[in-house]
Amino acid sequence: MKEKELKELKLTKNIIIPFPNFQQNTIISPTQMNDNFEEIEHAYNTLIDNHNGALEKINKVLSDLTSSDNEAISNEQARVQAEETRVQNEEQRISDEDERRTEEKKRIAMYNTHLNDELRREQKHTEMVNTLDTKVEEVDTFVNTKKEEIESFVDTKTEEVEEFVDLKTNQVNSFITTKTNEVDKFVATKGQEVENAINSIPSKEELKGEKGDKGEKGDTPSITHLETSINDKINEVETRFNTLTSNQQQDAEVIDARGGAVSLNARLDNFDSQLEHIETEKLSKISKLIYKKENLSWADSIQEFENESNKIYLSTGAKVRLKFPENELIEIDKTIYKKSGVDWVGSCKIKRISSDTTNLWALVVAENQSDFIIDNISFENLGHEIAYNISSNWSVDKRNCCIHTYKCDDFTISNCNFTKYSEGIVNTACKRYSIINNKLNANVEGKSIDQFLDDSYTGIAGAQTGDITGWVLSGEANLYNEDFVISNNHCLSVGLRIGIEVMTQSATHARGIISSNIIKGLHQGIKLYKGTYGELENAVTNIKQCIISNNQISYCREIGIYIRANLGVLCNGNFVSYCGLYATGAGTAYGGIVSRISAETTDIDSSLESGNFITNNYVYNCGKSIGSEVAPNGIQVRNASAKVSNNYIVQDSNWTNKVGIGVLGGMGDNCQNSSISNNKIINFGKGVSIENVNSANDNLISIIGNEFLDCEVGAFTWFNGNTHVKGLIKDNNIFNCNYGIRVRASLNSRIIGNYVDRVMNGIEIYAGCYENNDNRTGATTIVMNNIIDNADKSHSISETAPGDVTFAGRCKYWANDLVDGVIKPSN
Repeated sequence: MKEKELKELKLTKNIIIPFPNFQQNTIISPTQMNDNFEEIEHAYNTLIDNHNGALEKINKVLSDLTSSDNEAISNEQARVQAEETRVQNEEQRISDEDERRTEEKKRIAMYNTHLNDELRREQKHTEMVNTLDTKVEEVDTFVNTKKEEIESFVDTKTEEVEEFVDLKTNQVNSFITTKTNEVDKFVATKGQEVENAINSIPSKEELKGEKGDKGEKGDTPSITHLETSINDKINEVETRFNTLTSNQQQDAEVIDARGGAVSLNARLDNFDSQLEHIETEKLSKISKLIYKKENLSWADSIQEFENESNKIYLSTGAKVRLKFPENELIEIDKTIYKKSGVDWVGSCKIKRISSDTTNLWALVVAENQSDFIIDNISFENLGHEIAYNISSNWSVDKRNCCIHTYKCDDFTISNCNFTKYSEGIVNTACKRYSIINNKLNANVEGKSIDQFLDDSYTGIAGAQTGDITGWVLSGEANLYNEDFVISNNHCLSVGLRIGIEVMTQSATHARGIISSNIIKGLHQGIKLYKGTYGELENAVTNIKQCIISNNQISYCREIGIYIRANLGVLCNGNFVSYCGLYATGAGTAYGGIVSRISAETTDIDSSLESGNFITNNYVYNCGKSIGSEVAPNGIQVRNASAKVSNNYIVQDSNWTNKVGIGVLGGMGDNCQNSSISNNKIINFGKGVSIENVNSANDNLISIIGNEFLDCEVGAFTWFNGNTHVKGLIKDNNIFNCNYGIRVRASLNSRIIGNYVDRVMNGIEIYAGCYENNDNRTGATTIVMNNIIDNADKSHSISETAPGDVTFAGRCKYWANDLVDGVIKPSN
């Protein structure tokens, strides 16, 4: 510090300055500072120098430190960068490892899939081998069995033939012996006469006349004249034969070999004629090969074979099998009339010659015949789109069908193909017959299932049509089919009316089975029908005892299964889908399964045991909504004593949008003593609806143990004030519906033990449930022991009036309903 600066420095506070001669950190006052200024200045300069030196050292140390630090930092940065690189490499390695593991898992999965596929293939191969071994064993067993049967048959027939040959041989030997004895006797007798005659002949010398040709008396020919005459005749015959051509000579020899018959057919016909007179007590069946006879059409040839074979059957009792030529197209121009005791087999096709389109006629007609088979033959008549404009007298043989059996018994139609017809097979008043394993498709032009679905379908005019149909003459009663089997047929004629129809036009039984058929695209699938033709005998039950089971019926425009005026029918295990597509109103006879019309001809009360049983069927998407027209009924019950149970009745949510009725009863008909139980019904407007029951007898209609899901109304009754009908709605489960249970004008209703969950209204009682509806007195409804959860209204009324505003007021008795865990009504 400069001296001037020091002098001008005014010290006002004590300062601490380290002086060499003083103790460290000596406190010096201002006065001392001024007195020892030089020393202080020296000390200060020394301090400054020391400070600068210290700073240099510090700077050097800092420089050294900075250099070291920079190097350390550089090293640290390099280490960090190396560490980051290592981390990145490690992360990449981990990523690669994860990818490798993923790929390894995929490979393992693929290997497992391959292994499973291989195991399944091996299992399938083993199954195939086992199946093959089984089939081989079955074939071996079958072959051995058939071999034994054939050997037994051959042995039996050989014995029979040997016996027959022995018999005929004995007869021939006896005949020869007899004739030999007769000839010997004749020869002996005539020999003596000849010898006597010879002895009485004059000698040649005596007979020879003057001219060498006559005796002396001129009335006895000479020997020379006779020899000359005989030689002349022989020469004449040889000359005539030599003048024939070689072909004429051969024909003459063939005719002689045929026993005088000019042609082989004539010889065969002669043989058949002789065969009719042979004793055939031991023969059970005769086979013939059908062929087209000379100068005859196919129809006339077949008819001749049929008539000749029928004569053999009637005279001997032996059936005749007519074998048609394989893969032959047989064109006929007239009806063939089937006869008793004659079977048809083969793989030919019998086709109507279509050039004549002025009359209708059946290809084959059997009337009042029995005991015959038609197997493995194809038939083709006129297409219905052509035939329906053709007028014809309506009789048994005047129908555009392939086969018509009328009042026939004990026959089978099997393994045949039918095409181009208005009716495939027609059966009227037949008994003990089978129609099995046939394929029927009329191939009606311009008709399709898509037209059913988009409502663009237009039907073809004309009379009754279908694949397997029934038919009666108007006014003719007691025409019914009985003890029949119709099974395993394919009925696929889109546009025709009926798939399978059986007439039960009688008050007596009409037992039979309709099972395992596939029916698609007709107006009605299966029809069990008794009409109103003529007056029938009175009967208490009209039980038919028919079984309709295990059929698959789909895309039928009107009805899947139709049971009309029949009782005692078991309709079980059928799959009915997309039927009732023609919308004409919910009350008409359309839908999945329909049972309607009381069978009685007089007002007779049917017993409980006589009703129809509709059970275990799957009814899917039946009915369709088109504009304001609705016909989506799952099952209709419109005759007495029906039992509808254990059916699965469902509509897709996008099919009809909760319209229509799952099970419909009544509709002005008598469904007394019917029960609807244990069915599952999904997505209908009404799950079960019993409406407008027409009954004059006290009876009970019950709705018990059903499950209703996603319906507008679960169970609904409307007895229209009928005092004879009691309704029981019990033990049903109702879920996610707008209304659980609704009763309207239904006297004596009992609503007991139902479970209702997630509904807007649980139980609703309309007006009209009184003994005296005019002044609303005498309530008859009993409600008890129901469980209602999650309902906007648990109990409600409809159609109210002054003085009638409470649910309890419409009940004769109401107790112990559990609403969200609380007893209602409360005591």
